[in-house]
Amino acid sequence: MRNLFMILVGFVALLIISCKKTSTNGVDTLSLMQHKWMIISVNGEALRYVGTANDYFNFSTNGFLYEYMGSRYDTSAYTLLSDDITLLLYPVTNGVKSNIASNYNIKVLTSNQFIIASSNSNFHSIDSLKR
Repeated sequence: MRNLFMILVGFVALLIISCKKTSTNGVDTLSLMQHKWMIISVNGEALRYVGTANDYFNFSTNGFLYEYMGSRYDTSAYTLLSDDITLLLYPVTNGVKSNIASNYNIKVLTSNQFIIASSNSNFHSIDSLKR
């Protein structure tokens, strides 16, 4: 009877593990990220900004980040690396994407909250966003 119980427990554990949703090459992380997010705050060494109702980061499905903050529009190209944590932001000037990226790490990403922090040790910023 004990062996039957152990086999049943092992089968249930295997079933739970095999049904766990995992991210494959950033698909789940990317789909969570691609949304229009309200800016809660942006903090850096020389910048402290609290977002207004009109401010947003829009991670579009075309690989561009459209930003409206402090009455200014900006556009960046973005790439999510396969580790599902590293986010590269490339400035776009006059429609031309830069070859030099700023590295960010995703600290929190849920359906309602998105927090990224600069991975550059010389300048630290945290962008707190919500849906």
